[in-house]
Amino acid sequence: VNDITIYPNPAVNNFIINLKTTSILPLKYEVFDLAGKVLKRNELTPTNKKIDVEVSDLQSGLYFVKVASAGKEFISKLLIK
Repeated sequence: VNDITIYPNPAVNNFIINLKTTSILPLKYEVFDLAGKVLKRNELTPTNKKIDVEVSDLQSGLYFVKVASAGKEFISKLLIK
């Protein structure tokens, strides 16, 4: 979970969670608003280094993306236009 990047930021219709390496461990991501309400959630075992997340149904604004795997977490701000 250490080597994760999220792009593009700001995002319009989707963003990519880019992993430095793939792992056989399950990975969970959440997109939540400033109030802490989870708006998107998924758990998967990555098969490649890029996970495409659709956000066209979310309003413009500031969100947080949390990626967790093997007890470690990565949190990043995400602006949606």
